[in-house]
Amino acid sequence: MAVHNLKNFFHITGNILFTIFIIAMMLLVGFMVKGKLDGGVPSVGPYTFYVVLSGSMSTEFDTGSILVVKDVTAREVAQGDIITFKSLEDASKTITHRVVEIIEENGQPAYITRGDANNANDTEPVPAANLLGRAVYWVPYAGYVTDFMGTKKGLFCLIIIPGVLVIAGEIRNLMRYAAEYEQEKAAAEEGNPSTRA
Repeated sequence: MAVHNLKNFFHITGNILFTIFIIAMMLLVGFMVKGKLDGGVPSVGPYTFYVVLSGSMSTEFDTGSILVVKDVTAREVAQGDIITFKSLEDASKTITHRVVEIIEENGQPAYITRGDANNANDTEPVPAANLLGRAVYWVPYAGYVTDFMGTKKGLFCLIIIPGVLVIAGEIRNLMRYAAEYEQEKAAAEEGNPSTRA
């Protein structure tokens, strides 16, 4: 009996964790796809989501990771933080590097940055006005998933495959319940001879 209860516990726990994972991935993908469709960067409250496109921080996170960046003030950034900022050459591009030194420029902090995988600091200090936020979390390789989910094939996979799996699981459960019901019915008829014709 204890083994059966333990098996049920692991089965229920596994289902709950799987459901939470699917919901989290669907929300993440939804935010990323919505951002692409809107032409902007997806965000929730003070958090913005970016996909890592280069390997300059590969010792910390790899290309294809999703980066969660929190909006912070210029004075909240400390040496050693990983920050995301607008490129000095092209404001439409973003860069995420580590702060190796903080200096003052015109009464405002500016950041000397370097990618962990790079051999030298970035050529120019990053002014506070270019700061987009501090990286607080990253999900390895999830960016590849969100990029794929932004395509027609990806959306098909996101909706159809999980749907088929859920339906197949429910059919299996129904068949199991039907078999158990038939066994119980047969056992009841064997134990009660008066019900026989």
